[in-house]
Amino acid sequence: MDQPLNYTAVIKAAGISKPEAIWADTWPDSQASFHLNDLYFFQPRWLEEALAKLKMPEEINAAFRQARPFFAQNPALQRLAWHCCHLLCQARLEPAALRTWPLLPATLGPDADMFYAFVCLAGLPHLESLHHQRRIDPAITYDTLADMRLWIQDHRQKQGRWGLSNIEWVYTYLSGKLVKLGRLQYRPGIFFHDFYVYRRRRDHQVLMLAGDGMQFRPDGQFEGANQITAGAAGWTSRRIATPTEISGHPISPAGIAQPQIVTLPIAEWDEVLTRQSPIMEVHIPATGPLTHEACVNSLRQAKAFFPTHYPEVPFDAFTCISWLMDNQFGRYLPETSNILQFQRDFYLYPVPGANDEQTYERVFGRSYANIDEAPQATSLQRTLVAHVKAEGRWHSGGGFILRDGNGMNR
Repeated sequence: MDQPLNYTAVIKAAGISKPEAIWADTWPDSQASFHLNDLYFFQPRWLEEALAKLKMPEEINAAFRQARPFFAQNPALQRLAWHCCHLLCQARLEPAALRTWPLLPATLGPDADMFYAFVCLAGLPHLESLHHQRRIDPAITYDTLADMRLWIQDHRQKQGRWGLSNIEWVYTYLSGKLVKLGRLQYRPGIFFHDFYVYRRRRDHQVLMLAGDGMQFRPDGQFEGANQITAGAAGWTSRRIATPTEISGHPISPAGIAQPQIVTLPIAEWDEVLTRQSPIMEVHIPATGPLTHEACVNSLRQAKAFFPTHYPEVPFDAFTCISWLMDNQFGRYLPETSNILQFQRDFYLYPVPGANDEQTYERVFGRSYANIDEAPQATSLQRTLVAHVKAEGRWHSGGGFILRDGNGMNR
């Protein structure tokens, strides 16, 4: 081992004062494959070819080009970058561990924030290989990884410098666990809510029932959502199952828990989604208009894509949890709204712990203690402000589409 590039020397040169030994145990694993003179992702030609494949905005391409010499002239940072890349490209990495990976200190200079951008970009050959093995169109590979531009832009907006800090999310597609198909992104998961979805055999009507012991407010949202409690005005759900029927509280397709109990004869209804069912998470990248046509096309593509390229991955439904699933939008937005059209392809449901953090983040860029200070340049911003001024609170919500359903669940 080259002594100047041992773990202690590299961490010191990188200016990381409290590494907490997060990379120490795995350092020898990446040392065997590290060759300073052959480190591809800081080489101009490879960088240009990678940027051309991803078709990211020119301002981001320029940020990579600007920062490249800083890293290319620093062997210690190259060694650290290779180690991080080595870890990102192996399946046994725990995604939660990425939250402890420290950013390079600002004292190294403005280009230091691009460290993880280069590390993630360096994972391109690994992702190409994963997708090639599954016979996935390279265009999908490049469009999937190009999503990292959103997080580079997010870092720029928050820190005032080009860089990347949300490596945990980028890892979802470097590991092959998330794929972008047109307008939407997809990731296999488990339905972790205590809801039960039934479909009537004779007409395929779909109905969701709450699990036993859930606490709801009179507005049909979970007790404590937005840190709002109903106290004595709230109610607790019951679910009773017998050999012949299921009784429980319905969740309306608009995402509102109902206090009255309904009873479903088991001979007439099939359980099609329940807690621990395999699902396909739907994520909505901030990449322009959420047109209904683009979303429908993406969902149709996903129905064919996963059985073909990931046949070992079962799923019973597409699910989405987002600020865009707030059922209150129906009070304000026109029927032609992209948000409403997207919602209405899903059967909505409330989510515990729902809040307005994502709503503020996506619409305004940050939260506002005084709503009068929030910008009102768009109709959506004005809608959000008006609702808050009327003493309303926005919240996230959930929605599902059954895999074998025909479009809308309503």
